[in-house]
Amino acid sequence: RPLCQKDPTKLNPKLSLEGKKWIVENYFGRRDLIISDTNMTQSINIYNCNESVLTVKGKVNLITVNQCRKFSIIFDNVLSVLEFINCQRVQAQVNGVVPTITVDKTDGIEVYLSKESLQCE
Repeated sequence: RPLCQKDPTKLNPKLSLEGKKWIVENYFGRRDLIISDTNMTQSINIYNCNESVLTVKGKVNLITVNQCRKFSIIFDNVLSVLEFINCQRVQAQVNGVVPTITVDKTDGIEVYLSKESLQCE
């Protein structure tokens, strides 16, 4: 018998800074999510966000997108890596620089690189 999964539209959404880690989780149908108060020691963990768009201003150390569907992220700069894990139909737009993008167990991804990020690995 398969385990029952909670309806993603019924989970409590969260967008908060905990120490040096931004937590963004359980958003459904939101296209106006913004993180603007960032610095290069912070990371952003995005989990279970569906049919939503997140904009990140400034420079952060890393961004992880995990178990998201129809999710888009627009960001300025990442120092180390942007990673997608277990996602479906996701998009990323780099306005500044990102040195590395990793994709693991993800079905359908579009990445729009800025001129400065064309050497991305």
